[in-house]
Amino acid sequence: MHTIILVFRSKSTFFTRKNGIFLLNMGMSKYNRTIAVLEQNNNAMSIDAGGLQQKLTKMSYVYDSLEEQFIREFSLRSMTILGLETIKAGTHVDLHTDTGYGRRSNLLINVGKTAVDLQHSNNDVLETVSIPPDEFFLLDTTKPHGCENLTDSDITFLTMNWGEQYAELQHRF
Repeated sequence: MHTIILVFRSKSTFFTRKNGIFLLNMGMSKYNRTIAVLEQNNNAMSIDAGGLQQKLTKMSYVYDSLEEQFIREFSLRSMTILGLETIKAGTHVDLHTDTGYGRRSNLLINVGKTAVDLQHSNNDVLETVSIPPDEFFLLDTTKPHGCENLTDSDITFLTMNWGEQYAELQHRF
């Protein structure tokens, strides 16, 4: 077994024997362990849509490596699709819908350092919502949504999709 060392920014350190990943915690996000597991997953499907990069995987591939509290907090099941979605610096993601791969809704967690403005039509009216770091937003992916990254840094979301309609999930969050 190999030990993988990932260095971020900050002060605390922790080691999880469950998946052999040693993290120097860096204050980027409280979801650093989950992010590290998803980044190291070789079973992920990578999608390059220009300024939007996606790395999606079924929960069943990473279940044993994730923290039990994270799994419980978000009621993750074996068929839940987890992902890391990055919007490159200076990129505009046009309004679009995401219904491929059974994605009818998507929980977006901003795992970056700054708030992210997202355009959505959850209520059938185009609105803009600001998602602070480590906060989340449930998105109806069957309705138009988009994002513009006007910063010099990439924006990254940790995403979860249960294959359920927005109306079935909105009461959870």
